[in-house]
Amino acid sequence: MKKRLPFRLEIAGIVLIGILLVSGLILAYLNSLNRGNPIPLDDDSLTPREFPTFDDFLNAYSEANESEKERIITAFLKEQEVYGFPMTNLTHATFIYLGTPPTETVLVVGDFTEWGNDPKTMKRLEGSNLFYLTWEFDPDARLDYKFVVDGQWILDPLNDKTVMGGFGPNSELAMPKYVQPEEIKYFPDIPHGEIKYHENVYSPQLSNSRTIAVYLPPNYDEAKQYPTIYAHDGLEFMTLANMTNVLDYLIWKGEITPVIAVFIPPISGEERISEYNPNEKFADFISTNIVSLIDSMYSTIQSPESRAMLGVSLGALIAAYIGYTRAEIFGNIASMSGAYWYNETIILQIKSGDKESIKWYVDWGTYEQDIMNGSKQLVQVLEDRNYDYIIQEWHEGHSWGNWRAHVDEALIYFFSS
Repeated sequence: MKKRLPFRLEIAGIVLIGILLVSGLILAYLNSLNRGNPIPLDDDSLTPREFPTFDDFLNAYSEANESEKERIITAFLKEQEVYGFPMTNLTHATFIYLGTPPTETVLVVGDFTEWGNDPKTMKRLEGSNLFYLTWEFDPDARLDYKFVVDGQWILDPLNDKTVMGGFGPNSELAMPKYVQPEEIKYFPDIPHGEIKYHENVYSPQLSNSRTIAVYLPPNYDEAKQYPTIYAHDGLEFMTLANMTNVLDYLIWKGEITPVIAVFIPPISGEERISEYNPNEKFADFISTNIVSLIDSMYSTIQSPESRAMLGVSLGALIAAYIGYTRAEIFGNIASMSGAYWYNETIILQIKSGDKESIKWYVDWGTYEQDIMNGSKQLVQVLEDRNYDYIIQEWHEGHSWGNWRAHVDEALIYFFSS
């Protein structure tokens, strides 16, 4: 006959099993949080590591026999897959490329190199086809980049994180303290707005036509009235900035009041420059024809404090120009990475003209030097003229990966519920 364990030991065993089960569930949950997110190099949760730092890998490689060097590279790359590429810590990122025997030169280009203007050359690891570059970044920086391999521009093959830009996808470097924007995602279980398209909207001032898109908030009700925001580069705000997702999310969370968004594209890339470089005919088209169309077809609040202009780069330049010169129509201006270096006319107009009742949202990235300098000039004028404004500075570059993550800041500032 099998002897039964004492009651206290049975209880202890049950408790121990329970602890192990709970621990396993917690570990599984933590692992799920890290899926798709590189684990910082100073995270000790997965110790021991064979190569805790890139220097550890370099040392191991240099000390290895010739017959072991290939194994060291393979082991290093396999281990780093868990943590993601580029290899990062709080102050530096190491870009890594594994070439083939014909590979001669590998460059890194991106937001932090002014793209093609100041490429960084990767160093070949002696006796191998592995190339690397270590560079210093802010702990919360987020930047777009590509490799140029013997003259050919490619995505980083080791990095599965990409972000769409105006010229296609780029690889994304996100430093350990960067927080990925939740609001740009599509959440199927929350209420969604509706998109209405208006084709062949004619401009008598410019003698051309374009299609504009209008976002109506969830549960749009003609019996109610809504504020409006007009976005230049409208197609890109929809496709690259996921702005409709942002609007859905902020309205659902109760962070902004329901708002109508009007997405206005330029006719073409070439026409964009002429339209957005303070153009009085284009300004008149927007403030007269487009605003009248929207106010006649939708239930809007027809006052300047309930209308906003939004733009990035040259789009911010024209948003500032239209908003300031038509302050009786638009009372809010969002300037994201404004290209005031390209044309500072509007800054001079604000400096010498009448002070208008306008709220300003102004931001820039520290990796877009000319943009930052021009935006700071604008802010100084706004400060001198005692405007209501907020500014935001991000450790990012001139890209939609930057702007999509911060359009919520402007929306909340203008339309906080």
